[in-house]
Amino acid sequence: MFETIENPKFAPIPNDLTTDDPLWMISLAQITRHNEHYWTDVDDIHTYNAYETIIKDKVKDKVVCDLGSGLGVLLHLAEYHGAKECIGIESNTQAAVYSQGMYPHWNIIHNNFFKMHDWPVADIYLHNLDQSMLKPMMDKAELVGLHHDYQIFPRPKNLRDTPKGVVESSLVPLEGEPMDGMVDFVRTHDRAFKERLRLG
Repeated sequence: MFETIENPKFAPIPNDLTTDDPLWMISLAQITRHNEHYWTDVDDIHTYNAYETIIKDKVKDKVVCDLGSGLGVLLHLAEYHGAKECIGIESNTQAAVYSQGMYPHWNIIHNNFFKMHDWPVADIYLHNLDQSMLKPMMDKAELVGLHHDYQIFPRPKNLRDTPKGVVESSLVPLEGEPMDGMVDFVRTHDRAFKERLRLG
């Protein structure tokens, strides 16, 4: 009766999407009501301080691609610190629509980067993956021809397989107040944060 779709098709996100578009407004409603994990993630100031420290030293005048771009936090930090082009790959439809509407000049690719045959050409690939996903991501990077030691950040702590095939991240949370790029992200996404406050 039910059919399992092995290779779901990801509809492209319109490049001319803006925050006035009804499609974007629907994504805002979905993201603020039904995707709590995106917002609790943004609240992790110490982790994003560590990301921003890495990003600000690496991205100036570079093409940056975020593997699993979500709401666009890492790409926002990259652009804030001088990236010349931002590309995101995101499988969650609402997150992809939301970030494309917020940043119409970005290229948000609605897809699962694990299932793609090739990744967009970029100087740097960022990620905010759970540690359990690092090894599969590094394996996929090799399949698409990336030399991950130089192009993927944050770098793994080690590239040797543990018995469970887990690779640890080198990212170390950095205490302190939010850094400038994250403050700017919150300011830019003021409408979504206000909507979340309104919803309680």
